[in-house]
Amino acid sequence: MGNKNEIYRGPLILLAVLVICILVVVFSNQNQSESSHLIPARYIPWSPENKCLNLHKADFNDPDSAYVHSSYTLGKSDLNITENPISRHYIEEGYGMLVVNVRAKNAYGAYVKAYVACPTDSDGVSELLTAAYRVQQDQGLGLGVSAETPLVE
Repeated sequence: MGNKNEIYRGPLILLAVLVICILVVVFSNQNQSESSHLIPARYIPWSPENKCLNLHKADFNDPDSAYVHSSYTLGKSDLNITENPISRHYIEEGYGMLVVNVRAKNAYGAYVKAYVACPTDSDGVSELLTAAYRVQQDQGLGLGVSAETPLVE
């Protein structure tokens, strides 16, 4: 039979390797910038971007295929670059305008780019303001979803 020291050596080596691996992971994560830990909005169902997209999903050919690609917010400082008159009106009234760059399947099954916009207030994306915005878009300037150009050129 083997020595008692030989019997315990295997598990001790395994434990030491495990502790070293844990320390490497902990210290390597501390050196990364905080932005590397941010999760893209498309993976957070309750994000303002996804809320805005959900308010416009009925306008897409394949609503289940639509996902957030990127987004930006327009405010009063962006009035000079906003060409959409309805968006300009909301911004002039003191609301922000969340513009979401969406990818969704068209009638042929290919993914295409589209932009949707939602007015925002102090509580974030406003369902009521977005509904009014969509009605105004439909009556005045076409659909609430734009496949050609964003609100800013």
